[in-house]
This record gives sequence, C-alpha cells and structure tokens, in this order.
Amino acid sequence: MTPAGWYPQPDDPNILRWWDGTQWTPHTRPAGVPPTTPVPAPLKPKKPRRPWSSGRKITTWIGAAVLLLVLGLAGVNWVQGAQAQSQALAAEQAEDEAWQAKLDAMKAEETQKAQKAKQREAEYAQTQAEMDAAAEQKRKDAVQQQMNEQDWWTVENNDVYYQFLDEGQCSSSYNCVVVSVTSIGQSGCPRGAYISARFLSGDVVISDDNHITPTIRFEEQTVFELIDTSNSGDKVEVTELHCLGG
Repeated sequence: MTPAGWYPQPDDPNILRWWDGTQWTPHTRPAGVPPTTPVPAPLKPKKPRRPWSSGRKITTWIGAAVLLLVLGLAGVNWVQGAQAQSQALAAEQAEDEAWQAKLDAMKAEETQKAQKAKQREAEYAQTQAEMDAAAEQKRKDAVQQQMNEQDWWTVENNDVYYQFLDEGQCSSSYNCVVVSVTSIGQSGCPRGAYISARFLSGDVVISDDNHITPTIRFEEQTVFELIDTSNSGDKVEVTELHCLGG
C-alpha cells in the first residue's frame, strides 16, 4: 500500500496532490514548492443515534394504553347508549301495549254492556209480546163466551164467527144449511172470509162444501148457503173459517 504523501497528479505532473494512504484528498500544491503536511479538515461529528430510551418507551406504551382506554370507554358508552335506547323503546312499547290492553278491556266492557242492554230489551219485548198475546187471548175468550151465548161460533178462536140460520127452503134442489158470518175484528175481512164444512150421516162424512164471502166489515154479517150434494146428511160441521189475506 502506498504511504501518505505528496504525489504528482496523474493528469497534470506540475501539480502535486496529497495522498492520505487510502485516497486522494482535495489538497494540492505546485511542484517545486516545499511540501507542507496538510492539516485535515476536522470532520463534523456525526450525531449519534440514540436508542429509544425507557422513558420514550413508557410514554409510547402510556399513549397506546390511553388510546385503548379511550376506545374502550367509547365502546362502553356506545353499548350503554344502545342499551339505554333499547330499554327506552321497550318501556315505550310496554306502555303502549298496556294502554291498548286497557282500551281493549274498556271496549269489551262496553260491548258486553251493549249486549246485556240488547238482551234486556229483547227480553222486555218478548215479555210485552207475551203479555199482549195473553191479554188478546183473554179478550177473545171473553168475546167467544159472549158470542157462544148468542149461538155464534168460531173455529180457530179468531175474530170470524158463524151462525146457522133456519130460513126455510134452500134455493136449490139439494139439502142445505143457511149460514151467517161476521167479523168482530176492527179491520173486519177486507178480502172476504173463507168457510169450509162437511156433512155427516151419523159419524160418516158423505159430502162437503166451501164458500168465499164478499168483504165483511167490522160486526157486519153476510148470509149464504152450504149445499149437501148427497141429500142425506143429518148434521153439518164447519171445519175452517178465517179472513182471506191475513
């Protein structure tokens, strides 16, 4: 290895350059000038790289711990907030359900009251109808008794009565009975009355006849004949008698 010293510059022999033993330096001088040993320029000390100190490590770990703690607290707060909101919604829903149940109960109670009132009205109406029917039947029974005492008869205990009359000869060559029909109902029989009878010999029916009367007003009488076409009947029975058309 070439020792340190002044040596001609390879590209210009008139200039000498200092060789420090390992490489050429920037120091030069003209050839023939007494040599001087160049003082190397002081090198700027490099700032040593300090390893992480224990304090910096502690600070870093503390920062990380604080960050984790903040994140954890934020998560806890979020969970608690979500739980509180869920509980509030559940409480509100429970309150709504309670009110709805109360309203349903009130509605059911009102419906039950209305049904009971309707049932009472129906029972009252039925009772009143039964009382009216009983009173009407009592009236009819009383009227029927009075009419029977005057030889007026009815078939179905209605307001239409008949009576057999003795008016001599029939208008035809057959045997007959003369009948008078009246109505004691206030409306009479606007469409007339229907009567049906049968003639018997002993207990045997040998003929029958029927008749439709004209309009019969209240307590008005109409007279007609029922004919025995067998000419051998010894008694007659009225089997049906009522106003037409209700």
